[in-house]
Amino acid sequence: MFYKGNVGSAKGHFTRKHLTKGNKAATVARSVPSRPTLQAPPTVHSANAEPRLRPHDLVRSPPSGQSKDSAARGPPLTLARAAGVMGTSEVAPPTFARVAPALFIGNARAASATELLVRAGITLCVNVSRQQPGPRAPGVAELRVPVFDDPAEDLLTHLEPTCAAMEAAVRDGGSCLVYCKNGRSRSAAVCTAYLMRHRGHSLERAFQMVKSARPVAEPNLGFWAQLQKYEQTLQAQALLPRDPADPE
Repeated sequence: MFYKGNVGSAKGHFTRKHLTKGNKAATVARSVPSRPTLQAPPTVHSANAEPRLRPHDLVRSPPSGQSKDSAARGPPLTLARAAGVMGTSEVAPPTFARVAPALFIGNARAASATELLVRAGITLCVNVSRQQPGPRAPGVAELRVPVFDDPAEDLLTHLEPTCAAMEAAVRDGGSCLVYCKNGRSRSAAVCTAYLMRHRGHSLERAFQMVKSARPVAEPNLGFWAQLQKYEQTLQAQALLPRDPADPE
């Protein structure tokens, strides 16, 4: 069977054979795979890149009556944590704090805070360490108690003469600063002993006063056991009532 048709002005005949070849060519053309779509390369983040702080990350601390669901999300980003993320330094805490009238406790940096020492009226610095430097303020005396922050150290033998020197400075109208490297263990133990010996407080009450002034205060277990012995000695010598009425 033949198919007749015109292409332009030429007259020709197209057989089924020609059509079949054309269909095969079209099929081959359709079977050619399409060109792959180009994709953008993945973004590579540097391992040293600092996280960028988003505005909604700076949230206020939740109120005391927050729900359990809000607590489960973790602590909010406080100003101190935000400063760490942003790469800024936090505000340093005070180098020393007032425990009682004429009695202060601090860390080793307090010895170099000349202006603060003068402003507080410090006349005696009790340096409870072997290696920390003494005070630099003029007119401020130093009493060194050479012990390490080691539970095996004998602090008990130093308590009585140290407390006596502190009381003498106070009676002369001065004030005492007791410090060690971190203002945590040794200085806290000496301040507690002084409050027992010359302020009439029990061990428990004396330490509460020190802890309230400097929350990081925590004598090591060895020093705490020696403070217990010191309290028993004061009670046996009638220098400390067994049931003292702790003054506020």
